[in-house]
Amino acid sequence: QVETLAAHFETVTVTAVPGNHGLDSASAKSKQANQDLNVYRWVADRLIDRGHDNIDFKISQGRHYVNREIRDHRYHMRHGQDEQLHADATARSESDQRGLLHAHGFDVQIRGHHHTKREADVLNDSRVITLPSPKPGGDFAERIGRPDISVGRDLGMLWRISDKRPITGKYDIDDLDLDLDDLDVPSTEDIRSRYGNPNDVPHAL
Repeated sequence: QVETLAAHFETVTVTAVPGNHGLDSASAKSKQANQDLNVYRWVADRLIDRGHDNIDFKISQGRHYVNREIRDHRYHMRHGQDEQLHADATARSESDQRGLLHAHGFDVQIRGHHHTKREADVLNDSRVITLPSPKPGGDFAERIGRPDISVGRDLGMLWRISDKRPITGKYDIDDLDLDLDDLDVPSTEDIRSRYGNPNDVPHAL
């Protein structure tokens, strides 16, 4: 996906933060003990090895958030496992988001983890966007009483950024127009043959 974007745009910046599923220690005392970070660094190295010089990775290292400035707008990107599902529906969630806004001064907060597409405002000003997950709901969704019965699946969100507005021209991305049976999904063997043996690559982790 990153290679496809790099072929169509002058520059591509990938912003990555680790999540709770990558934790690699029972106590989670070491913030660097997260396999998500290994995956991000491995992908960045592979893209460099393949000669892409217009791709920049901004990895948050051990923190579960990272801040970015784009056209003088501040974007606060976090995984979201420590926050309430709602951003403005309860006194607790409103208080938490006001605290994050005070700490980071964001125009837009982008978060994942909850796997449900949501949008809310903090103090009627800054936006909080919770992105959907392309993974279909499984047994966990069933256990918590939120089974996935959707016909089309929300995959992500696309928007433009102008000098005056941090979000403009928003478009929801879903799979309604895709024939999933016809997609060429590579096998593990295909991926290994494409990138070679990781042990032979100097930058491999």
